[in-house]
Amino acid sequence: MAASVSGAKLACRFHGGHHLNPQFHGPVGCEARYRGMTVRTAMIGGLSVCHVASVGTQAARICAEAQGQGQILGSDSSNQQRPAPQSGAASTGRQTQRMPSGSPSISPSATLPPSSTFRPLADIICDLNRKVPENLLKIKIDHGFQLKYIPWFHANRMLNFYAPGRGRMGRASGMRQAGYRRARRCSSTACFASSGHPVAATTSLKQDEELRSSSSETEQRQTLSITQPDDWHLHLRDGSFIASVAKHSTEQFARAIIMPNLRPPVTTTDMATQYRDRILAALPVGSNFEPLMTLYLTDNTTPEEIQKAKQSAVVHAIKLYPAGATTNSDQGVSNVNRCMPALERMVEVGLPLLVHGEVTDASVDVFDRERVFIERVLDPLLKKLPKLRVVMEHVTTSDAVDFVESFPEGMVAATVTPQHLLLNRNAIFTGGLRPHNYCLPVLKRESHRRRLIEVVTSGSRQFFLGTDSAPHERQTKESSCGCAGIYSAHAALSLYAHAFEQAGALHMLEAFASFNGPDFYGLPRNTKQITLVKEPWVVPETYAFGDGWHGDVRNITFSPDNKTVTVVYRVTIRGADGEVWRESSGTASTSDDGFGDPVQKAEGMAFRRACARFGLGLHLYHDEDKT
Repeated sequence: MAASVSGAKLACRFHGGHHLNPQFHGPVGCEARYRGMTVRTAMIGGLSVCHVASVGTQAARICAEAQGQGQILGSDSSNQQRPAPQSGAASTGRQTQRMPSGSPSISPSATLPPSSTFRPLADIICDLNRKVPENLLKIKIDHGFQLKYIPWFHANRMLNFYAPGRGRMGRASGMRQAGYRRARRCSSTACFASSGHPVAATTSLKQDEELRSSSSETEQRQTLSITQPDDWHLHLRDGSFIASVAKHSTEQFARAIIMPNLRPPVTTTDMATQYRDRILAALPVGSNFEPLMTLYLTDNTTPEEIQKAKQSAVVHAIKLYPAGATTNSDQGVSNVNRCMPALERMVEVGLPLLVHGEVTDASVDVFDRERVFIERVLDPLLKKLPKLRVVMEHVTTSDAVDFVESFPEGMVAATVTPQHLLLNRNAIFTGGLRPHNYCLPVLKRESHRRRLIEVVTSGSRQFFLGTDSAPHERQTKESSCGCAGIYSAHAALSLYAHAFEQAGALHMLEAFASFNGPDFYGLPRNTKQITLVKEPWVVPETYAFGDGWHGDVRNITFSPDNKTVTVVYRVTIRGADGEVWRESSGTASTSDDGFGDPVQKAEGMAFRRACARFGLGLHLYHDEDKT
């Protein structure tokens, strides 16, 4: 969902973050002394992470060498590097020598470097090793020793300068009630991880306190195991944006129907094949996620292209966007009668038609456009072509439900989004205009939402999961003319589970999410099982979107006695030749009121330390060596 929310107090308030991944395996490992500082390592997700304020590369190296892991910078086990998708980015041609401790300091007036994906990683890391001016440093006393460190906000500024990103996206304010999240197998006992799917965010400081209390309880977790589901309506965008959002879907779903409304739209089989290749190149390492491609139907789509699409085994459906109905639909169908030759060939070869069911007639009320589309377009079309298989995408009204149910199974079906199960149209206007709750088709009356809940929990095989997760940059949502679309991929399965649990029908989730979709498309059901765990967790307010540096809050853990809170933070930098990340943690006392929210303080510590593992502030330790 492409939104930002002011409520989630425990999320990445300073510099944002990708997602929450609670996988913290306590402080274990080696311990070393470095110039009066005790440097400990903890195993976090199998990675060695140093716990020390403003830990520099030399101090971190002591930990790594004590464990036989070699040097930290560039070769340690926390350095996950993979080839970046080829995007035509060119090297800057600069020398990639490490900056010595006496190198020129960072100049605030310097020209902003290009986007980081146009620069090699070595150049970016080299810049981060530049000497930081003294007036940007702060001093604190730790165990009687005076330590200099770089405040989080200056570290954030330097990352933005040397590894600028394209933008950030957020989540919708009403989409944070769910209580289930994906469980992950861990090397430690009783370790559950969300894989980044937020479920129980908070909206007030009082609720924050309640979350801390509940997180310390030892009550039995409620779990639900189901066959791994698929997403039958997903937007991944293109270019560097794919990697930002695809990982959220791959952590939950095995397959997804990929929407073709790019710029330019995916109108041919060759374009669909190339787009599929770009998606596969951007997936996380080791992912088996399968993108199922679609073609964008136009007035000029030929029967020959339909035949080619069917024979490709790559294209699984054709998408009909009425011209001007939604994002990037301006090249869509102006009159369905102009597409009859292509539609008739679809009947012959058995390709289904996916329909964005809204008219674009300005005289029709926006809340009635789905009903009118059925009356004017879809019903007449199916009377002409009764053997055309159709999926009504993201249905929102009781009218659409009744229409789908009037056809036999296997001929007409529908996808349903989490937002249309959880929200009604009041969510767009409550307390002011809520652009992040705006999508198309627009949210409808409460009576329609209840009808959707009724049908998806009834056991009907004609309705299945389709998130319509649609990422947008934050500034395109929070504007005088905000675009439509809700990003839900980060929490999709959790949100569906919440909706089904509210309806007292959690046992019906598996059929809706895992069986009905592949049965309609004639594909085998998945065999892998996934487990959802019901427990509170925190939703980041924003997610990084596109290239540049990214920040992840990986875990927020309160001690059993609620006296301390530990935040695990990861910083990822993406360059022209790949990406690299560093991870660390910070711990703050919950009784320390000198800095505001202790979670913020712990996050700031973790962020600084993760930056230090890239060598930011390395000159501080070089200077110490000279004294």
